[in-house]
Amino acid sequence: MNIKNLVRVVVPLLISLIGVVAAQEVTDAKPLLTIFPHPEGRFWISGQANFIFQGHGGFPALYSGPNSLKDTSEHALSRVFTLYTGVEVMRGTELLFDVESTGGRGISDALGLAGFTNVDVVRNPDLGPRPYIARIMVHQTIALSGAESEQERNPFSISKTVPEKRLEIRLGKFSAADFFDTNSVGSDGHLQFTNWTVVNNGAYDYAADTRGYTYGAILEYQQPRFGVRFGEMLMPKVANGIDLDWDLRRAHAENLEFEIRPSILASQKTTIRALSYFNTANMGDYREAVVAFLRGINSKPDITAHRHQGSLKYGLGLNIEQTLPANFRAFARQDGTKADTNHLPTRKPTTRAQSVLIWLESNGIESSIRLAPRSSATA
Repeated sequence: MNIKNLVRVVVPLLISLIGVVAAQEVTDAKPLLTIFPHPEGRFWISGQANFIFQGHGGFPALYSGPNSLKDTSEHALSRVFTLYTGVEVMRGTELLFDVESTGGRGISDALGLAGFTNVDVVRNPDLGPRPYIARIMVHQTIALSGAESEQERNPFSISKTVPEKRLEIRLGKFSAADFFDTNSVGSDGHLQFTNWTVVNNGAYDYAADTRGYTYGAILEYQQPRFGVRFGEMLMPKVANGIDLDWDLRRAHAENLEFEIRPSILASQKTTIRALSYFNTANMGDYREAVVAFLRGINSKPDITAHRHQGSLKYGLGLNIEQTLPANFRAFARQDGTKADTNHLPTRKPTTRAQSVLIWLESNGIESSIRLAPRSSATA
């Protein structure tokens, strides 16, 4: 049985198991007086509706092409509906299941800006508004110490407490951006930022289909002073495509991230994350496409005409967040990537030395500073 068929068998079994546990909960527990289970219970159910309306007026442009930001006035609306559900089957074992629906579009059909202003339109609107499974995964926590600490429950980890030293395993369908290159200030495209080069390192080419999701496994070790996580995930068959390549011998992605929490400022929290990623897939070569155009082989540069199975793309990222006095919080990111191979999961900017974003927040008042060293960028 190959991996794809195995997933097709396991997924319905997991859904059935959730139903069995839910039925057992209703039978054994006292009836709840609320429509949904109490937020401190073993179940999680929540929803989110996100609408982003953007537009701009006309402006003078010395050059305009089919992939440019339109120089005429325009506006666009996108939407994302998400239903998050989960159940803690037993202590340390959680099953998570999310359904999503997307629609609308971005300005200029998400073209013309390397750091596009609407993170939601990375999901291809042409796929239609039909709901789809965004996430379905098993989350297993293995205690490595008796001491526990409280955590803020969320759709990806619904237990109220976790062991201070622990091993976490996630297996199933998810977004790599849910767990890698995250921070508490600048990672939520629905509650914090809408620019997709701010919620992640701009050149972080994480494994995903065109909607932003993939199948894989993540292994994570955590203790109070540091943590490390590793992910093995599927890559799409073609750039920005919906179909994933299930043959790990020819296409796969590895992410490795180290996280430390040093004591730099007294009574303030510091977190530093260093990320590396390696993508192997059927990717095109920018240099070959340009050379073929200059030599008259192709009438225009065409990255799709120069794909090579087994091409490697890699990159590094640094992610720092810091709490400050007077309720301020700040974060900064810096990254770089191999720039001659095209991005497969999403249309992301390619940079050799990306700009650094510094973000400050205090009591709801927010400001940001962008430091931009010399870089080589390609949309």
